[in-house]
Amino acid sequence: KRTQGGHIVRVKSVNQHPKFNLNTVDFDISILEVYPNFSFNDKVKNIEIATGEPKEGNLLPLRKIQTSYI
Repeated sequence: KRTQGGHIVRVKSVNQHPKFNLNTVDFDISILEVYPNFSFNDKVKNIEIATGEPKEGNLLPLRKIQTSYI
């Protein structure tokens, strides 16, 4: 459990993929607009989006993203 560091930002809007399917988890991507804005630096970086399908047999890391509404 993380007990220090980080910043809390509010989610201003959520833009979910229009073809998202909760049953199959197809198109499971959303764009979150946050407030306040933040600047990239050596500790805050973008996440690259895959440009193709993973090779068969490769494991994909699954991460839980914790959200809360204020």
